[in-house]
Amino acid sequence: MELNGLRGFWLYHLGRAELIKLLNMVGQYDEAEQVLRDAVAELTVYLGKDHCYVKYACVDVAEQLISRKKYTEAESLLLAAQQVVLSNPLVPASEKRRTASLFAVCCGRAGT
Repeated sequence: MELNGLRGFWLYHLGRAELIKLLNMVGQYDEAEQVLRDAVAELTVYLGKDHCYVKYACVDVAEQLISRKKYTEAESLLLAAQQVVLSNPLVPASEKRRTASLFAVCCGRAGT
């Protein structure tokens, strides 16, 4: 993908992040979750299912699910993401901490 295409791609995803915030603020949680799932699908097409950005997006979906007490579904997403996120030396420490923290929440509540 050329630089202009890549720039547009990331600007689109930044706009999507703002949309997700707005949807959550007005209580449209199902719609926000769908926007997040659409992002995972699109990133998978462009980057491949094992790319760390795809896994970050999976963690975003899991975080949305946890906020809605859907722990079992969130845990399965976090399990799929953890190997890439936690073991990749290029992943920022803040993203590793966020993933580990969300996983800890799920482990304490899975099955509910």
